[in-house]
Amino acid sequence: MDIFGPRCRSTFFLASVFLLALCMASFEAHARSILLSNPRVASLPASFPKSQPIGEMFGRAYPGFGGLADDIAEGVSRLPVSASSTNAIASPRAVSVSMAAVNQINGEATESLMHMYYSGQGWKSVNRLGSQGIDGLFYRVKPNGKLEVLIGESKRGTSQLGKTKYKGYQMSHEWILKSIEEQIAKYENKLLRCASTERAGLEQQLQLLRKIRVYVEHRIYRSRLFHADVKNGFLTVHIQQLDKTLDGGKPHGTTVQTRLTKLADPENLSKSDRAWYDSYFAKMKRELCKKMDSKSAVNVIDDLKKAYVDGAIKSSREERYFLHGRLFAESVSRQGERLASRLPVTWQPKAFSVVKASARIAGKGYAATEKVFSKGKGLVIVDLATNAYFTYGDYGRWQSGEIGGEYFGFKAGLRAVQSAVTIVWAFGPPDPVTKSVSGVAALVLIGVDVVSDPFYEAAQARAREVLEEVDQTARLDICRMQLAKRAVAALQE
Repeated sequence: MDIFGPRCRSTFFLASVFLLALCMASFEAHARSILLSNPRVASLPASFPKSQPIGEMFGRAYPGFGGLADDIAEGVSRLPVSASSTNAIASPRAVSVSMAAVNQINGEATESLMHMYYSGQGWKSVNRLGSQGIDGLFYRVKPNGKLEVLIGESKRGTSQLGKTKYKGYQMSHEWILKSIEEQIAKYENKLLRCASTERAGLEQQLQLLRKIRVYVEHRIYRSRLFHADVKNGFLTVHIQQLDKTLDGGKPHGTTVQTRLTKLADPENLSKSDRAWYDSYFAKMKRELCKKMDSKSAVNVIDDLKKAYVDGAIKSSREERYFLHGRLFAESVSRQGERLASRLPVTWQPKAFSVVKASARIAGKGYAATEKVFSKGKGLVIVDLATNAYFTYGDYGRWQSGEIGGEYFGFKAGLRAVQSAVTIVWAFGPPDPVTKSVSGVAALVLIGVDVVSDPFYEAAQARAREVLEEVDQTARLDICRMQLAKRAVAALQE
């Protein structure tokens, strides 16, 4: 007797499909959140005036559609928006709570720090069009009129130089040259449609870019990697000199300067360290103001400074969790304020205070949950090894006839799905919704795996009891009947 028949297999299949759908929905939500974190998407207004269709405007500006994608945000930002998009309470869709939004804040703040550092060294920078390309294109004019060119790339935390699809590794000679050529093309394209007041400045920048390209073509430039991280409460900045690799290869760096700024003790910093301290949080506040109102951004930075002083935050990872939780709290607060604004006027003050308090609690819980989940990736290896061990044991039981083939297939499939869900939990999107859903699903599947053995053994024991109730003569008769049927079938063949 085998309780794991067709009906049970169908149920198992439907459960697997359901879990897969949950994982896909979670990934879709994470992708949507990443899309909203894109500054070009976030800058789009909520509605467009009917008198000026967006397609016609860009059709006239770009007859050949060249460079359209790079200037959509800028063109749209010049359009007037409807009154509904300028309400005091911003749309909750304007706040992205993905980790990509936090990484963007840290990345932009690090890039601003790099520009501050090189500006203090007497370097001037070329304005970059678009959000992609070289982070810092710096130059200095010598007394003889020649240029000194420095190419800078900023990285934060564990981020490294990446390999692009068509230009090779970032900061390789080919990547730098092609990135400059892309900037020249963007400036040339913008000159075709710019206002007369902008033309002089754009032409000056374009002429400067063409000069810099000549220097880069002859490899007369410096390349630097500006890497910032927070470890043990210190803002650590490493400036590396990169070699000029051929054929888009990954450049190797040599550290030429290291700077440490203690974030936990701002009162006892030297004048230069205090300038770095103030600039670090000022740049971060500027990026936060793009995600929330200025008052909320100031509160976040003040709380972040206090957390560093108290020792609650000591690393970039913990800082990301903190910012992630506050972005989530801001999103919850905006949602709640929109609902509270529809209540009677006399109820609104109390409702707003309740919303703010609830949002703070939700943000702290969100960050704490994410911090806990991030420490469990090592369990994946243990889980895979355990499942492989028990599946191998069940294979031996099946070969010895202790369990049936259907039950062995059920157990192997169950563990495979459970391992897949565990991998999603460990390496999937970092938001707590995905972590919670996949974690609970993995625990449920582990429970089914453990509980199924007693049920199967009970069913097998009951089958043996039924067989014992049948006397020996009846068993022999049944065997004769089965042999007779097989003999007749063989003769008919």
